[in-house]
Amino acid sequence: MRTPRNRRVDRAVAALCAGLLAVTLAGCGADAADGSGAAPEGVAAPEAAFEEGAADAAGGRAADEDGGEVGVDVSGQEQDIDRELVTTGEATLVVDDPFAAAEEVAELTEKAGGRVESRDETAASGEEPGSAWLTLRIPAGEVTATLDAFARLGEVTERSIQTVDVTGQARDLDARIAALETSTRRLTELLADADRTADLIEIERELSDRQATLDSLTGERELLSDQVAMSTLNLSIRAGQAPVAEARPEGFLGGLAAGWDGLVGTFNVLVLVLGALLPWAAVAAVLFLIARPLVRRARANRRRATLPDPS
Repeated sequence: MRTPRNRRVDRAVAALCAGLLAVTLAGCGADAADGSGAAPEGVAAPEAAFEEGAADAAGGRAADEDGGEVGVDVSGQEQDIDRELVTTGEATLVVDDPFAAAEEVAELTEKAGGRVESRDETAASGEEPGSAWLTLRIPAGEVTATLDAFARLGEVTERSIQTVDVTGQARDLDARIAALETSTRRLTELLADADRTADLIEIERELSDRQATLDSLTGERELLSDQVAMSTLNLSIRAGQAPVAEARPEGFLGGLAAGWDGLVGTFNVLVLVLGALLPWAAVAAVLFLIARPLVRRARANRRRATLPDPS
């Protein structure tokens, strides 16, 4: 004779099997459907069938234990929530010293409650000026004020801000996470009451699958919340053009300044030419010192050859 506990477990297992059967039938019907993704008529959706079976099983257990019916409130009430927005932006900052400006940008970002996610700097090379590239995470409410602070470091030549509303995506994730948490909790209760090996294996497999899906959705929701709370700003910092020479005064002072600049320029040219010729002059002096004795000896030999023989 089966005890009331065994009868409760049998009902729970039967509900679980009904849910699994509904999943199988829905999968077969979806393959034969016209692409709409709807379940065949008369067959409940897989998630709904399984949840309904689990809820009936839990309700049956409560009725057996308390002697009355216990209702399960799964409807919930939709609550008004603020819009969730993901803000991203790009900006270009022109300064005299990109490296120094990058340090100040990092300090301003941290002061606003943000952080520097990545930072690349390139030193000046030849005619190419130095530059820096930073990816910043800034609290959503501080983006505009932080950009205004950056503008005090130099000239903001480009600024682009994009905002995407992800409220619907966030609500969908919240609903799916809540449903999976409820389903996982009910499966855990069924696992505690199961006393047959086959039931334990089946419930554990289903519980493992749902827990993996729950962990994945929870991670996705946390990432979305981080994107909403902290905006992403890509900031390019580059060096500005060389400063324009000051206007030369007119009249006598202008002529004097022009004459002085000409004299300095001529002297610089002479020094440059002298520096270029000096190594050649040193080489020529060494060659002259080596060749001079040879030339004298050759001349003496020629003179002796031209003299008449005394005998």
